Amino acid sequence: MPKTLQSIMAEDSALKPTSATTKPGWLWLASVMIGTTICVPVFQFGAMLGNQLAFWPFFVGIFLGGFIAGAMATPIALIGQKTGLTSSLLIQQTFGHNGYQFANLAFILACIGWFGIQTGVFANAFVATANQLWGLQLSFPMVALLSGLLMTTTAMVGFRGIGKLSYIAVPLLLILMLSPLVMLLMELGMLPILAKTSAIGAPTIGMIASMVAGAYSAAQMPDFSRFMQTPSDAVKGTIVNHMLVYPALLLLTGALAMLSGGSDLLTIMLALNFGVLTLVVLFMSTWSTNDANVYSAALSLNPVFKKLQRWHLAALSGVLGSVAAAFGIFDHFMSWLIMLGVVFSPIAGVMWADYLLNPQHYTPKQFGKAAAVRPEPLSAWLLGTLVGYCVTPATDFGGGLLTLSGIPALDSFVAGAAILYIFNQYYKKA
Repeated sequence: MPKTLQSIMAEDSALKPTSATTKPGWLWLASVMIGTTICVPVFQFGAMLGNQLAFWPFFVGIFLGGFIAGAMATPIALIGQKTGLTSSLLIQQTFGHNGYQFANLAFILACIGWFGIQTGVFANAFVATANQLWGLQLSFPMVALLSGLLMTTTAMVGFRGIGKLSYIAVPLLLILMLSPLVMLLMELGMLPILAKTSAIGAPTIGMIASMVAGAYSAAQMPDFSRFMQTPSDAVKGTIVNHMLVYPALLLLTGALAMLSGGSDLLTIMLALNFGVLTLVVLFMSTWSTNDANVYSAALSLNPVFKKLQRWHLAALSGVLGSVAAAFGIFDHFMSWLIMLGVVFSPIAGVMWADYLLNPQHYTPKQFGKAAAVRPEPLSAWLLGTLVGYCVTPATDFGGGLLTLSGIPALDSFVAGAAILYIFNQYYKKA
């Protein structure tokens, strides 16, 4: 019988290749990835896009983004399956045991940022619900700060206990989304969805795809795929989640927004009299997901602050995420997703290209023996990020200096891989 994620994680050290004799198949990987996909920001993201866009640009954009996310994640998942190493160890092999700290910092900021976004979603929900149901006028920054600090307490102890809440929150959240959608479809039919027009200044299909793809860090796939039995399992599990389930979830809440005319998930649910239940489910889902964000941030901080204990670093991460929530990081959610794609996509591109060009760096004998800094991959990542910034429109905090495919996450992925290939060819001839 396949071992659970918890038991596998407990038996296999994160500092060496996986060695479990019985590894699960692709359905396990798909299930684990879907569990991380079903979260409040994904639902909120779909509602925001659905409110701004006509149906067909929305539909094409999200499924194109899911395809690109899967296309970028699949080769990295295969590297994880082949080597059995975590993302952190693979990145050390790619950039060097000192050079990888730059990528590590990006992962830390991403975890803290996601914590802030999740907390901001809940704080908005709590403030709106308290006002509508009980007539209370609460301060959003204060609710965000206090709820974030509360969620941090369990991550300081460990996330296993509270993580079990996700087994309850995820099915409830799906039911909560499907119930009003079915209700509105029975009342209004498909006409409001098909007749929906795009708002002025709505994102293009390319930018939608970039935001959808940017929400996933392909470079972190080895953390899951290293447990797969075969390369086929890694490919199937990745494709099912990234290319099918993920865009389908966005479609679900986007259609709900089109039918209701709202862009905020909580506002829609409150208008349909799903108030207190919505708040409870959002809180459970946010808490359990945020524990994982804080825990991951603490593990990434540990190599930098070796003298501090993990719970100290978890507390620090939670405080920073809570402050980010209080300052309204969710207001920049879409730009945040674009930025993640620009920064993390070239890491995945460089890792993939380096694995193909320099496979000797990824053999078991070389694990833990990377050079202090590998300048070619590190430079390729930084230049790939620069390309991503230049092709991102200025309205989304980019440079807006040129246009390639119109999908910044894809452009930066390809740029990182291509630049490393050029560097590799040049230094071989030199």
